[in-house]
Amino acid sequence: MFNNVGDPIEGFLVLECHPERAPVTVATHQCLGNAEEESMVLNEMAEGTEFTFVVRETFGCIVETV
Repeated sequence: MFNNVGDPIEGFLVLECHPERAPVTVATHQCLGNAEEESMVLNEMAEGTEFTFVVRETFGCIVETV
């Protein structure tokens, strides 16, 4: 993620992970706490299914959401 002048900023992704598929971006956040909270809620909702939600740091990478 980048700021309005193109400098990399710290950002976090919430990814939906399936056992046999590539992870899918669900959300982006600039705050780790917000990303962790969303991941926790989504994992509670997905309990009993085959997929999970995880948080990853973007390290200034450009990320396209689905």
